[in-house]
Amino acid sequence: MDKEGLIDEQYADSSGSLPECSDTVLSQNERTDIRIRQGTLIDEQSLKDLDTVVPLEPARAEFIARWLREDTVLVAEANGRIIGYGVFNHAFFHQGQVEMLMIHQACRGRRVGERLLNALEKLCDTPRFYVTTNLSNHRMQKLLSRMGFRPGGYVHELDPGDPELIYVKDISNPAQRTRL
Repeated sequence: MDKEGLIDEQYADSSGSLPECSDTVLSQNERTDIRIRQGTLIDEQSLKDLDTVVPLEPARAEFIARWLREDTVLVAEANGRIIGYGVFNHAFFHQGQVEMLMIHQACRGRRVGERLLNALEKLCDTPRFYVTTNLSNHRMQKLLSRMGFRPGGYVHELDPGDPELIYVKDISNPAQRTRL
């Protein structure tokens, strides 16, 4: 674990397993701890395989490669398998932001996204932390509200017909946080 405790965190529910995360991802007999760690170039293919947008928009694979080279990528692992990832950078008006949060479809609704967002938030070294999501992504909107984010605006025409909602959270003592 790094000195700030930002990554390499272990999580498990009271039974020690990730409930119903699908036997295609995890066998039902496996004990499941979720580990958050920094992503590396070695993870590139696993992230591309996990990402539901890659088959629809091949350019997304190029973004994944760039994020791994240029930004901070955290991955969630269960039993050595990547089940989610998040990307932190300062691309939103030089403010800390999550550029992408992707969770394996079978593991959504199991607080994997919450765990990744908590770890990404610890990286934020600016007074405000931004996350965006589409208007159609109700699950993400609920997650952000539950985690103390508030609506901060919206942008039309990034995805025509599905506005991008901007969420913001005030960060206490961002100067005391250290980037990886």
